Amino acid sequence: MEEFNLKKDRWYKQKLEEKQRKLESDENYTYTITEVAELLKVTRQTVWNWVKAKKMNSFKFGSSIKSPVRIKKVDLDDYIDRSKRHRNICKHCLM
Repeated sequence: MEEFNLKKDRWYKQKLEEKQRKLESDENYTYTITEVAELLKVTRQTVWNWVKAKKMNSFKFGSSIKSPVRIKKVDLDDYIDRSKRHRNICKHCLM
């Protein structure tokens, strides 16, 4: 039974690694607001504020008000890069 669990754990770990590699390589991958908040360790409301203030690019699936909002991986990477550059320049943000 223990051998089965080891194989299962190995298989699960391999699947997670494959998924991570795909996420890192796929530029068309999209995140939900919740996923972005978890990645950046902020609240969902903070991500919504960034989207509303046009600090982070996003798009909607559909034209309804309740259509889900998505953020492309490329746009998230761009936002992170801009934030890093801003912190390197602005000493006020380091406090």
